[in-house]
Order: sequence, then C-alpha cells, then structure tokens
Amino acid sequence: MAERRPILLASALSALIVLYGLIFLEWSVGVVIALYWYEMLLIAGFALGRILFALEGKGFFKGLFLRLFLTFMATLGMGLIMFFTIMLSTGSVARVSGTFSISSPGFSLQKDLLLIGYWAAFLVGFLFNGAFLRADPAVEFLRGMGRLGSVLAVILLSSRLDSGFFANSTPLATGAAIIIAKFLGEHWTSKIQVAEKD
Repeated sequence: MAERRPILLASALSALIVLYGLIFLEWSVGVVIALYWYEMLLIAGFALGRILFALEGKGFFKGLFLRLFLTFMATLGMGLIMFFTIMLSTGSVARVSGTFSISSPGFSLQKDLLLIGYWAAFLVGFLFNGAFLRADPAVEFLRGMGRLGSVLAVILLSSRLDSGFFANSTPLATGAAIIIAKFLGEHWTSKIQVAEKD
C-alpha cells in the first residue's frame, strides 16, 4: 500500500482540482478534458522516470539495459496510445469542449498545482523514501501504461458525452462522472504488481 500511496494522492489531487474548477470556476467539460490531456503528459513523463530509476534492489548500472529498454518501449507505447486517442477523439472533443481556451479562469494555476503534486509524489513518494530501491521496472512500466490508458479512456468517453444520458446534463454532473471514472481506473491500475520472486 505504501508504494501506491503517491499515485493515489496525485489522483486525489487531480480530482480535487477538477472539482474546484467545475464548482467555483464554472469550467466546461472541455476545460476538464484539456486538464486531463495535460495530466496525461505528466503521467507519461513521471512513469518514464519511475521506470528508469526503479533499481529492484540492484545498483544503478546493474539492470540499466533493461530499464532503458523498458523506458524506450513505454515511450513508444505511450506515444502510440496518445496518437490513436487523438485520431479517435478529434471531432468529438471539439463538440463537447464548447468555449474553451487556455485562459479559462484558474486553468494555469490548477495546471501548476497538478505539476507540483506530481513532482512531490515522485520526489517524496518514490525517490526520497527509498521506494525506487525496491521498485521493479516492469511493474512501473505496467502501472504507467495502465494509468495512461485509464486517463485516455476517460478522455475518449468524455469526448462522446454529447449523446445519451449526459447529453443534457450540467458540466458539474458530467465532470463528476468523469472524475469518478478516472479515479476508479487509477485505483485499479495502482494495484498492478508482479508475483514475488523465490
């Protein structure tokens, strides 16, 4: 559980930032989607850092080739996932976004808070507490891909909210549904682990 705590704290911070924006800054769903695209880039970047520094009880240079290989594969995989998500959601994101610009009230500050939260989770929860010494690069690879996949799935689903149950709902109701789906996805992917080695 201790290794999952920084990931879950970053996810909770993300949810609180989005709720604050929806309730107090009257964000549209488009602003939430834009913030999640930004968070997706943070997830990818910090997952690559976690893979590269996951020492698995070995020295830095022992197992370096595997960590570099997994970092390369994660970069390739994450890039492909992002590319296909962009291709699948291009037109529908524009329909759902409504009036969105990066100058939306509080967007820049919330984006900065999210970045600070991810840096804190990486530095304090992974490096400073020594979790990187025990971390398995393969597990970090799977967790990173899983978290990225869950956020991209939420982005894809959010971009399709102009029909069905959420077609006439308020941005707050739609945003709350997005937050719940994202948090559940990240909670599930944070549980990824490998079997104990003999």
